[in-house]
Amino acid sequence: TYQSSLTPILARRATWTVTAPSCTAVTDSPTTLSTMTARLVINPSCTISANPLNFGTVTAVTALTATSNLSATCTLNGAYALALDGGSVTGNVNARRMRLGTGPSTIDYQLYRDAARTLVWGNTTGSMVTGTGTGAAQSISVFGRVPPQGPKPPGIYRDTITATITF
Repeated sequence: TYQSSLTPILARRATWTVTAPSCTAVTDSPTTLSTMTARLVINPSCTISANPLNFGTVTAVTALTATSNLSATCTLNGAYALALDGGSVTGNVNARRMRLGTGPSTIDYQLYRDAARTLVWGNTTGSMVTGTGTGAAQSISVFGRVPPQGPKPPGIYRDTITATITF
């Protein structure tokens, strides 16, 4: 919250030929003006956008990694936390899967907060990415890994993850 108080000003009109007398020597009644307060409140604000995480095109599910990013634009000095849910296939942060169409075939994968891929990115305290807004877009990396898996039918496997920003 920003606030400024304006001090009253005494206004009077006089004509002086040589030098003006001191303020205490003026005898007519001064007019006191009212005070006015100027006020502005800046509410915290954040927006996010996401880019797809593409593990590529393969002939077998071997160990794969990929990186994408989220873009967060938050009010200057505003704290935020970014959460990623468990996805549309399982809804479980610890058992994320991509599905082939509407059938039963799935591929296991995981999303991480760190490049070493050791910190799972979730939606509970301690598993989210936190930061402080700069007023400009900030890029936050999302690191993905598909572990080696047995044979899978060909096709496009997908999952939809919801990113939520709390500020």
